[in-house]
Amino acid sequence: MKRVLVAIPAIGIFALAGAAGLIYSAEDPHWGLGLQVVSTFVTLLLCSAYFLVPPKRRLGWYRTLMAWAAVLMFSYVLSTVIPGTTPYEMGTRDVAKVLPWFLVPVALIVFPIWLIFTLFYLMFASEAIRPTAGLDLNRNKFLYSLAVLGILFGFLNGLQVFPGEWGPLGLNETAILGMVYGFLLLLRPPQRLNLLIAIVMGFFLPVYVVGPPGLNTGFRPAFQFLWGEPLNLGALTDVMITLAFFPASVWLLRRRKRR
Repeated sequence: MKRVLVAIPAIGIFALAGAAGLIYSAEDPHWGLGLQVVSTFVTLLLCSAYFLVPPKRRLGWYRTLMAWAAVLMFSYVLSTVIPGTTPYEMGTRDVAKVLPWFLVPVALIVFPIWLIFTLFYLMFASEAIRPTAGLDLNRNKFLYSLAVLGILFGFLNGLQVFPGEWGPLGLNETAILGMVYGFLLLLRPPQRLNLLIAIVMGFFLPVYVVGPPGLNTGFRPAFQFLWGEPLNLGALTDVMITLAFFPASVWLLRRRKRR
């Protein structure tokens, strides 16, 4: 029931955003680009606020961050109906042809990529309601180095819309996981989130290596700048975040199991 109470306001917010976008996008069809950049900076500032809030207020900070992450992740699904945003094309067009617009996000949950977005949304929403993370800084240099990589490339991922070759997807792309989970690595992320990260990153890692036809990200496009081709910042940030978070999440899971 509590998850429903979290979902209803989120759906309402994006419904209003979509209605406003219908009016605004008529004048500026690229308004979503600005929203993604703004949400990227807001996410970074919200994560950094950990170092400013008193220890007694950290639980409130964490709940706010998780709620914000849930809203951003939910925008992945709603990107199918928010004007000015560019959703993944996996099943979107086919489903949109046979269903009314307000049922498209619901129907897309059956597709694996959209199911991943939904699971992360539920995870963040659940953490906002029942926090399970440790909120004290850890002293593990290994996790610190991987956290810095995730935060850096997550931030760059949110800004890679500037060249204009990648349209905005929802309000914030891989930057959500890059910055949010990166900052949590400085603390003690919840085990359920570690497990989900390990599964998702473990899935994408071989996909990025194989580079199946139609995939515009992966190891080859990520490092094509090394042999003189244009820099593909989106692919580079995807790969680097995966390389940072997969070992970090597996290490945390193994450490917890030993205890």
